Amino acid sequence: MVKKQEECFGRTPGNIVATRPLREGVISNYTVTEKMLKHFINKVCGKSIFAPRIMICIPSQVTEVEKKAVIDAASQAGARKVYLIEEPIAAAIGAGIDISKACGNMVVDIGGGTTDIAVISLRRICCKHIYKSSRRQIRRSNSQIY
Repeated sequence: MVKKQEECFGRTPGNIVATRPLREGVISNYTVTEKMLKHFINKVCGKSIFAPRIMICIPSQVTEVEKKAVIDAASQAGARKVYLIEEPIAAAIGAGIDISKACGNMVVDIGGGTTDIAVISLRRICCKHIYKSSRRQIRRSNSQIY
């Protein structure tokens, strides 16, 4: 699916502009990100009179300014309350790992623009590293290995 998206990128009709509102896990185009979030909220909630509470995963090493931009974009898109959770924590919970135990669990979260590597114990990240890269760079580096 990603290959198809990359093949279509740059081959759109003149009246359509393809953009990438997120780069390396953070907002690169605030306006488009806000509209995208509004679309997702409307798709899930419909024309509900209640504003939803939403949780958004963020890379583990984002700055406070980047966190604020995510919260602002989601609030402007119609969220009543926005919660942020670091991607490795969300991945561990989703994988069924008990993050409250006193033993370390290494989680590697490979995303579209970032790869988060973290050791989680007692409900928090003990140590972490984030690798920012585009898929094209990863594909190029893999082809050089062989």
